[in-house]
Amino acid sequence: LRANGYSKIPTRGPWSALTMAGAVGGWIEALNISRAWSLPGHAEQSLDSLFQRAVTFAHEGFAITPLLHDMLQRNARILSTDRAFKTTYYPQGNAPERGSFMRLPALGKVFERLAKDGLESFYKGALADEMAQDLARLGSPLLAEDFDYSATVGEALALETSWGTFYNSPPPTQGV
Repeated sequence: LRANGYSKIPTRGPWSALTMAGAVGGWIEALNISRAWSLPGHAEQSLDSLFQRAVTFAHEGFAITPLLHDMLQRNARILSTDRAFKTTYYPQGNAPERGSFMRLPALGKVFERLAKDGLESFYKGALADEMAQDLARLGSPLLAEDFDYSATVGEALALETSWGTFYNSPPPTQGV
């Protein structure tokens, strides 16, 4: 970081994300666990089936919630400095209105590719190569070899409270 002019990890930009996205790896592990738990006579759902609604929402649109609207409006000055983010989330130049529809066709295409090529393609193969190239163009320190990733299953952290037990993943995690 210091060699690139930073005294601390920045909050935005290519040097703000120094870890590999693990959600898809988590999906892989969740599917593996569900297969182990499957009952005889119960068919496994295909990735096409599992992604169907997400693909539909990404292509056809979904309503902007008050929470999404407020976040986009509150952070517009910072978030709209990135051209790709601005094009996607501020298509009219400002935060979309509550209840208006947003479409994310590029995300829909990624979901379609994951359904067709398998979840592992997020970390290995053409999709992973394309993402690594995009990150390199943006100046990210993440490299193609950083895509050699797999999620791990571990013991959940548990906190007993008067409201019940709260569970979370142990570090490293993005938090609750």
